[in-house]
Amino acid sequence: MASLPSMLPNLELGSNAFDSMALTSSEPDGWQQQSWKLVSVPAHEIDSNASPWSKEMLNPAVCVMGKYEEGDYEVAINSDFIPEIEARGCQMNLSYNPTHPDDRQKDIYGSTYATKKARDCWLARVAHTVRSKCQPFAEKVHRDFARANDLHEELERAVLIQNIATSPLAVLGDLTYQLKLLCRWLTNDSETPRVQKLLAQNQEEFLESLLYDLYMPSKYPQRSRRDEAETTSLFRALLHFSGATVDLMHHEFDDEYTIGDNATLLASVLGIIRDKDFEWSDASVVSSILCRPSISPWVRDTTEGWAKKAMSALRIGFPREHLGLPAQILTGLGVGQIEMFEDYLRHIQRIFPMFMENKMLLLVWSLMNPSQLHILREWADSEDGCILYAQLIKNIQGPQAINQLGLIIAALVGYRRLVPDSSDHLDQPANSSYLADLDAYLHGDEVGNTGTIAKHLAFALVRVLRTYGNTYEDLTVFLDCVCDTEPPLLQGLDGLSDEYLSMRIANFKFASQDHESAYNNIVARSTKLKFPKLNKESNLGWIIVQSSGSMIADNSL
Repeated sequence: MASLPSMLPNLELGSNAFDSMALTSSEPDGWQQQSWKLVSVPAHEIDSNASPWSKEMLNPAVCVMGKYEEGDYEVAINSDFIPEIEARGCQMNLSYNPTHPDDRQKDIYGSTYATKKARDCWLARVAHTVRSKCQPFAEKVHRDFARANDLHEELERAVLIQNIATSPLAVLGDLTYQLKLLCRWLTNDSETPRVQKLLAQNQEEFLESLLYDLYMPSKYPQRSRRDEAETTSLFRALLHFSGATVDLMHHEFDDEYTIGDNATLLASVLGIIRDKDFEWSDASVVSSILCRPSISPWVRDTTEGWAKKAMSALRIGFPREHLGLPAQILTGLGVGQIEMFEDYLRHIQRIFPMFMENKMLLLVWSLMNPSQLHILREWADSEDGCILYAQLIKNIQGPQAINQLGLIIAALVGYRRLVPDSSDHLDQPANSSYLADLDAYLHGDEVGNTGTIAKHLAFALVRVLRTYGNTYEDLTVFLDCVCDTEPPLLQGLDGLSDEYLSMRIANFKFASQDHESAYNNIVARSTKLKFPKLNKESNLGWIIVQSSGSMIADNSL
């Protein structure tokens, strides 16, 4: 398949309508950071030695891109120099737009078809330039023009179509084979007429049908421009996966598309309906779906290996229990969001090398990732999320390493940010202090402000950690990032939370006391604590409990 199918004449390569050229001796210096405008100049102006343009050919702010057979030249000019060049008497058409047909073309083809033909010819020409990688300056100018005229997605699609149409036969064979495997994978019923028709087509028929569907996105009005951009990325990835040399510099997936979204787009281009639930995609199961029982074990193993790679390359599936996350998260969050969380896990594990369930860290991550929160809320409010919350409440009561205690408190803040308690909007404790509220809740009372309690505990822990200098710098910075809000208004007895946490982390490596022991010690010592005088005019910073048992007001923070 050396050229595009005959059904796509508008994208025929090597069109005679425009001859690309570079009349300047070299690309302009610093062109990457400059703004360039495309204009048209009559041929007699460029070709005449008596024309003011004859001197501009040596101007680094001018670059001739090519010539139309009708006679006009396409010229790129540094936008900053246009007034200066015009002042020297150089004629040019500043309203030039290569995607707009002229009057003669409109008379021949009609306005609608002429406009489509002009745009498609320009896209084909520029796609050829982009693929060649021989003219980086021309590519930059044309890409900028495409973005300015809302044609960036169409240009990327034209490049994809040409990449497919000019790929070696071996690559096209692999591409056809993999798409037929996808036809069986994406649907529960591979006996439907459409699937059977696709599977029965030879390579040329199959790829002609594919190219036509890629070329005619208007056939699918339900797909948005954003969908079309993602579809281009998916098929570019599939072509690269099939062994083609593809420029991935401009290859961008939309991070918010889920594995199901991507699978649906692939199925849409193939003309089939994705009716399979992508809660998870185990490669061995995929292999059994794609291979008949009579197929050799070697082919089955090969297909299983392909499925593992395809899930990653095409963003259409995850291994079961990937990262220890529930199916509701793996299917609900965009693939890019899952990858961001995976990077976050690696970062946390480098700083705090300890075991902590990834779902707990998902709650912490949600505090710093505001997108797609509705998915996280639905999961946190589910049975799985409630079980996790109960585990956090259990964990905070026992002795914990200091870092572990900080992560648990952060996870509680994250959970209640997603699923607020009934009275979290209030700024007063239910009992005498937030520490008393915590103890009451851990003993079974419904205080209604567990989110506020967790937030006050997080800020209290930050205050206490700062009293140790740089000993717990990583945890302090981590909690600062997690909280990332103005500290809550302090209550008169908030210093008790500081003293409570000081007792729990008195041992530098491990929390020396569980909740019950630390709280009982606070109760026993509370009558001996000396409180600072507070009034409405006081401009107090944090209230800190000293190890001596007295509380002071620190205005330095």
